[in-house]
Amino acid sequence: MKRGWLVLMLIFMMFVSACKTVTITEGDLEEITTDPTYESSESFFIFGIIGESHVYVNQQCPKGVFQVQTRMSFVDGLLGLITVGIYSPKTVRLWCK
Repeated sequence: MKRGWLVLMLIFMMFVSACKTVTITEGDLEEITTDPTYESSESFFIFGIIGESHVYVNQQCPKGVFQVQTRMSFVDGLLGLITVGIYSPKTVRLWCK
């Protein structure tokens, strides 16, 4: 019986911890697919509800930024799955001009 609950919980966590990406680009430019200028993993907790992240874009990209992206990568999702959503990191990526 305990094994059944464990399997059910793992399946539920797989659906809850889906990969997601939010991309913001400047103007009408298409999404940039090259390597980012800046990348950082930011900590969030309780399925991403608790936590706050500040990335100072002017310090990282003094000439301006083309694209900003926040995403939950596979590794971020795996860490969230292992900790049952207690720790839910997200990755922030910047592409500078």
